[in-house]
Amino acid sequence: MPHYDLTYRPSTYWPDAPSVPQLLASIAGEARRAIVTNQPDVFVDAGDWILQPTLAPAERGWWGSLHPSFMGGEYLSALEAGAVEIARISLASTTADQVSVRARRLDNGIAYRIVDEYDTPYVCERRSAEPLTLAELIALLDDTDHPHEEFSGGGLVKTHWLHIAEYAETRNFYEEANAFVKVSSPFYADLSAYYEDALLEWLAAYLEKDNTGTDEDALDAE
Repeated sequence: MPHYDLTYRPSTYWPDAPSVPQLLASIAGEARRAIVTNQPDVFVDAGDWILQPTLAPAERGWWGSLHPSFMGGEYLSALEAGAVEIARISLASTTADQVSVRARRLDNGIAYRIVDEYDTPYVCERRSAEPLTLAELIALLDDTDHPHEEFSGGGLVKTHWLHIAEYAETRNFYEEANAFVKVSSPFYADLSAYYEDALLEWLAAYLEKDNTGTDEDALDAE
């Protein structure tokens, strides 16, 4: 894998002048977030519904009726007071399911919470005195499993890689897995690329363990 500065630590999750990605991280809906990201000059009115952190039920119903994938993220619980989203796992499922990793400022440090759109009771007891390093955030993602065994198996990201490797209809596992699971963060610029490269290493180990050889198509990142 290319070198990543795993010791990188944001100075704060609550900057006085947030970057555009950090501001957009307050928008729950993944499709709305993408639209504003790609067309930032179009949405200048802070009262525009597409910029709202969460949609009212009627707006959410109308928006989801346009396409099932537009529902992605719209059913996440609202951010708590003092909380920000520090990472997100986006799935290319029919309804574009999202998993949100959140940090909440406490008087004596920072607490972390993981939520999805199904009220899954993820166990996340992590606390820290300062923001996590990139390595610590990766460990948080990889060490947190779905509480239901049929959906677990290697953390919040690798579980999906495993399911695709076991049930993919083609041999191009890398392409399918990389398209299905995206990891992003408004605070850790290398997080997405890290998991794209980690997928290659994971897949090589999976194929070797499974005695399937080194399928060139499966390992082709192009």
